[in-house]
Amino acid sequence: MPEGEQAVLFELTHRFLADAGYCAYEVSNFARSRDHESRHNRKYWDHTPYLGLGPSAHSLATADASALPAARRWWNELRTPRWESRVAAGERPVESEESLGPKALATEAVMLGLRTTAGIDLDGFTARYGVDLRAANDALVARLAAEGHLVVHAGPEGGRWLVPTASGLAVADGMAAAFDVPLPS
Repeated sequence: MPEGEQAVLFELTHRFLADAGYCAYEVSNFARSRDHESRHNRKYWDHTPYLGLGPSAHSLATADASALPAARRWWNELRTPRWESRVAAGERPVESEESLGPKALATEAVMLGLRTTAGIDLDGFTARYGVDLRAANDALVARLAAEGHLVVHAGPEGGRWLVPTASGLAVADGMAAAFDVPLPS
């Protein structure tokens, strides 16, 4: 389906669900109220460590919080029979894993933050990754704001936030890819 048609369907879906009393809180997630948003998904979006059990489950472990952010993500065997045989043999059923350094985590944090209606806490991002994301992308932020895809505002508890608009959620992945995250690999 062409992108233009996808955008129309995205907007219609968001409008239909909003009219029915459901608010978007992520690109493809809606809830009747903040109390009904998925706490489970939030862990993925903010890199909270989690343990996945069972075939194809994913897990994330983060490094000591006193150091620059780093993490290890792994996933179990995808096929149930292979997973079962490894568990029965007393093996960890891990199919593969990856190490995520500060640059990978920061880049992923931009992508995940722009997929939520909460957006990115710029001061929190600077504290965690040591880079001022807004300053490093000032021209891009200005362009995206002028196009109606982003707003920059004070958060509910102060601070500066980059928040995608409804049209920004529709192009969140493309917006994230345009950001420069100037951290060493």
